[in-house]
Amino acid sequence: MPYNISVAMCTYNGEKYLKEQLESIATQTLLPNELLVCDDCSVDDTLGILERFSLNSPFQVHIFRNDKNMGSTKNFEKCVSLCTRDVIALCDQDDVWLPEKLEKIISVFENLPSAGVVFTDALVVDEELKPLGYNMWESTNFTNKEKKDILNGKPINTLLKHNVATGATMAFKSLYRDRFFPIPANWYHDAWITFVIALYCDLRFIEEPLIKYRQHGAQQVGGIKNENFSLEKGFKNTREYYKKEHEHYIVALNKIIELKDQVASSQEIIKLVRQRVDYLQLRAGPPKMKTKRLIKVMENLLTMQYHKYSNGFLSAVKDLLFKP
Repeated sequence: MPYNISVAMCTYNGEKYLKEQLESIATQTLLPNELLVCDDCSVDDTLGILERFSLNSPFQVHIFRNDKNMGSTKNFEKCVSLCTRDVIALCDQDDVWLPEKLEKIISVFENLPSAGVVFTDALVVDEELKPLGYNMWESTNFTNKEKKDILNGKPINTLLKHNVATGATMAFKSLYRDRFFPIPANWYHDAWITFVIALYCDLRFIEEPLIKYRQHGAQQVGGIKNENFSLEKGFKNTREYYKKEHEHYIVALNKIIELKDQVASSQEIIKLVRQRVDYLQLRAGPPKMKTKRLIKVMENLLTMQYHKYSNGFLSAVKDLLFKP
């Protein structure tokens, strides 16, 4: 079936790079049907650039200015809610799309009707769009095993470890929108959308960089390349970090329980998420009594939680040496 496309773009003081992004959308080999823009109270020429672009755009452009600053997650939630087409492609203000991005994404939806989310790799570039020598998936450490899990219908195994679908590269079917609303404040919008839709249907990816993902000082989340494993890296995450992650997955667990009657294999997924929650609780604050701490650490070593989600034995040693 043919799919109509909405592009959901959020802007905030984006005048420096916005023109290039808009031009890259307007020169797609498959044009979207509409561009929805929610501006989060910009004080530069962002709105002027958008309005001038809309005058000669090859597709409909709808511009909305927030009455107050909402922040990235809630701004994207609003923008997605305003989209009217079958497929919604998320869009940042500072990247550049390669010409065949939308065409190749839509081709996946057409060839695999069970897909709910399609995402791509990205070429990581500097402010002047010069390649930095690596792609996004190298930055996020999207492994071959994780790719196989996704292709074999087990995306939750990967998403419980980390989000691999960067919002600027992804598109999803709008029919799932009501199921992931509202987007929790302690989740990034792209991670939450991907996680919830993965409960219902397939994820698919394109092993090709289809955007230039620009790195600059004003970014909220960048694509910094991971360093090689080191002792320092193994000990870097703080108890506060794990407390936040614990809260993060408590929200996910409650959502799955809420949707369990709609989700195939919901009991198995709930079990996996509960394991993740329990593990994060351990990392956030191991038991003060040494015997109980040793038992908890050994349990999580035997179930491979340390190896799946952290740095294996190194992380276990960290928790054994915990000082209350």
